[in-house]
Amino acid sequence: MFNKSIKKIFLNFSLRTFGNILSKTLGFISLPFISRAIGPEGYGSYSFIVTLITYTALFVEWGYIPYGIRETAKQSDSSSVVNTIITTKFTFGIISILLGLFVFSFIYWNNWPFLLNIFIGFGFTISQIINIDYYYFGKKQMLIPTAARLTGQIIFVIGVALFIRTPEDFTLLMVLYVSYQFIGSLIGLLLYIYKQTIKIKFSLKTAFSTFKTTFNLGLSSRIEQLITTYPILIIPLFFSSNYELGIYNSAFKFFTIIIIVYQTAMLALAPYLVSLKSKAIDIQRQTFWKILRILLSIGITSSIVIFLTDKYIVKLLFGSGFTHAIPLIDLISYFLLPFWPITMILGNILIYYNYDKYYLRATFANAFLILLSTPILVYFFGVSGAIYAIGIGNFAVIIISFYYIKKLIPNLLLPLHQNIKT
Repeated sequence: MFNKSIKKIFLNFSLRTFGNILSKTLGFISLPFISRAIGPEGYGSYSFIVTLITYTALFVEWGYIPYGIRETAKQSDSSSVVNTIITTKFTFGIISILLGLFVFSFIYWNNWPFLLNIFIGFGFTISQIINIDYYYFGKKQMLIPTAARLTGQIIFVIGVALFIRTPEDFTLLMVLYVSYQFIGSLIGLLLYIYKQTIKIKFSLKTAFSTFKTTFNLGLSSRIEQLITTYPILIIPLFFSSNYELGIYNSAFKFFTIIIIVYQTAMLALAPYLVSLKSKAIDIQRQTFWKILRILLSIGITSSIVIFLTDKYIVKLLFGSGFTHAIPLIDLISYFLLPFWPITMILGNILIYYNYDKYYLRATFANAFLILLSTPILVYFFGVSGAIYAIGIGNFAVIIISFYYIKKLIPNLLLPLHQNIKT
């Protein structure tokens, strides 16, 4: 039975990893077209608008993925979970879009081209409303969400390669970005509806009830969003153009690509982390250290590969206009990449052990350090300061999360003591 579970984990991980690698390969194909067409400053503007859009979808993406995975993994019939989550997302989505229309119109009323791109971006919010990937992840069905995302990615790549040529194509780029997100969500929804019924309605009662249930998870995930997007909001305050922001985002693109691989591993492990809590303590300890060793090896390996190849990849993907991103990527490769999978697995254990409050405390500490240090470090070290701030927050999360996991798994350090004695 144990070997069967290991094979299932490996199959899910391999499938999702292959899908994500293929998706990112397609992304690599589109990236040179985008970066060369709109340049560093345009790339900075593109990142800024996408960030604004994600904040519009704040309550639509509120902790429902880990909650949905956890609940669908527990229940044989999870239709009530899907209906509850999609009704909640629909209700908050309608409110968010209406509020966003008002706020952004007030702020950018004298910049209609920019405002139009933001309005197009509301399609991203709609795509998140209909996204039910959590259902497939909870049921260990990696094929459907993987294939759906790939389909959307292929359409995006073809559109970019054929039509994105100059900075004047910026609006079309936004349309393609939203289409990519929407198609990936729509396929999963249609395949679900083919077999089951979805009851969706506007219900404040359901929305606030689900919000209350997922409050800690949602708050943690939104703080994580703030952590990764905060520099995008801060960096433009210290510079007269979006050039530096474009350089930062091109460097951070490498980081997010590697994170996709880490996230794939977490999603494949998710249903088994849910059940790990019920295992014997010695099995929990052994499994914990085994996973930790594997993920640390993945982190170090990815760090070395990126450090050795970033100069060539930057030139290939972004062109000569982005050479200033190379020192930032080097910094990411030895300050963030080796340790990030450790942060993720510790956080996932806290989540799937149902100790959301511990996870929230670690996330709060991370956010506090990043919010406090980013402006200061950017002021003294330029764009590199944003990387330093993220790294400082990440080390704090590792320390705090490990402290709480030691409480959840008795004698967690016992395998280390045994190895030392041996």
